[in-house]
Amino acid sequence: MDLKGDKSKNNIKDHIKSVFGYQFSDEELMLEAITHRSVGIKNYERFELLGDAIIQLVVTEILLNKFAKCNEGELSRMRQFLVNKSTLSKIALELKIDTILISRNLNINKNISLKKSITADLFESIIGGIYLDSNYQRCEKIITKIFSKLINSEKLLSGKDPKTQLQEYLQSKNLELPIYKKSKLKSPDHNPKFKISCEIPLLKTTISAVSRTVKEGEQMVAEKILNKIIHE
Repeated sequence: MDLKGDKSKNNIKDHIKSVFGYQFSDEELMLEAITHRSVGIKNYERFELLGDAIIQLVVTEILLNKFAKCNEGELSRMRQFLVNKSTLSKIALELKIDTILISRNLNINKNISLKKSITADLFESIIGGIYLDSNYQRCEKIITKIFSKLINSEKLLSGKDPKTQLQEYLQSKNLELPIYKKSKLKSPDHNPKFKISCEIPLLKTTISAVSRTVKEGEQMVAEKILNKIIHE
């Protein structure tokens, strides 16, 4: 959307208050938290980095307290299940925060992969903005409420991450295991981007994804492959 007048600002404030239960004190901070880089240098990318760290920390603390008997590997798997691009995108789309994105010449509805990536980033940036506008304790309450359903779901305990699921599926079919290839894309040091690719003979195609970390990218690629296997 393109921001036009105070009415749009009020609509944005109302939407954020409705879905996050928070009202920004600093409107400029709020606008920066939802502004895509297509608009200019002052965009949400820095807030996104901060929000990612806050979400990771809050979710890790919740898991440590809730699952006191789980080991590091189990906790890491659960955190990966909760805090990955796919999950964050689903949350963001449920909250309809894509409707308050400020961008220029960008139609994310035409590209579902781009929409998922941007909405996940937008969710992180809003959390980062809320932290700067308030404090960690406020973010902790917001994140805990938003993630409560997922954290209490049976899928969290029983589910395996996409990379493990794909490997086990291919092993069960006596098929060649996936080999992930990585390449670092041109990007700033504070916000690195990697392209992760995987060639799957079963599908006769190569699947790719762009992410901030190699580990996250491999999970994204594995999830895409699993979805293709299911549907094809």
